[in-house]
Amino acid sequence: MTDLVPVPPLEVPPGKMRVWDPDAKKIIFVDEPPGPDLLTLTVRLHDPKEHRDPKKAAVWHTVKVPRADLSLSEADFLAKHLTEAVPVILGPHKS
Repeated sequence: MTDLVPVPPLEVPPGKMRVWDPDAKKIIFVDEPPGPDLLTLTVRLHDPKEHRDPKKAAVWHTVKVPRADLSLSEADFLAKHLTEAVPVILGPHKS
């Protein structure tokens, strides 16, 4: 009978990540490193009637938002994160 190699569990416990341990020659679970607590907010302004200038047809702006800012009021959130996006988005459309 052949030796069966144990199959590592497929489910990774919350807060852990699967890593190969070269000394033990097996997969182990270690604490997952903390990631940045940022969200990505992307704003796109699209003008479907603009066919000549691609810079005016679609304008994108991306903002990194700390997760804690989701508790701000709507007005405070807009003032803090989208005020800087307005000149970028409207810039190509000003004549």
